Amino acid sequence: MADPTGVVLGTPETLSMTCDSDLSEKAGYAVNLDVADERNVDLAADATLFPFPLIDGYDGSSDKKQVTIAVGGCTEVKCAASIVPGDKLTAAADGRWTPAAAGELYGAIALEIGAANDLIGVLVRQGEDAAGPY
Repeated sequence: MADPTGVVLGTPETLSMTCDSDLSEKAGYAVNLDVADERNVDLAADATLFPFPLIDGYDGSSDKKQVTIAVGGCTEVKCAASIVPGDKLTAAADGRWTPAAAGELYGAIALEIGAANDLIGVLVRQGEDAAGPY
């Protein structure tokens, strides 16, 4: 991953999980750890669980498939809205990434500017967005 200035993002730390839904076209989307099925992930739909970026997704709807998620380092995510560097990002209703509001759980920090459907570089980091500027 590189921007026009030639800055290259580092390699993400990854974890292999499984999916039991169709994540074949969802690279860069947010997933959550499935609380009812250990080592399984589901497409994230809100900020109630910590989201993780999906790196490699497959269609596990008929038979569980192995997928790769980012758990640290840097990777790319798909934007749902306008994003600026430093935004703490969480899952939108469709699994794309959007800026977190106060009190929401986030899974990445934006390193680049992005608009809806852009892929941008992020630092993978989970937390809860605190009220206030810092």
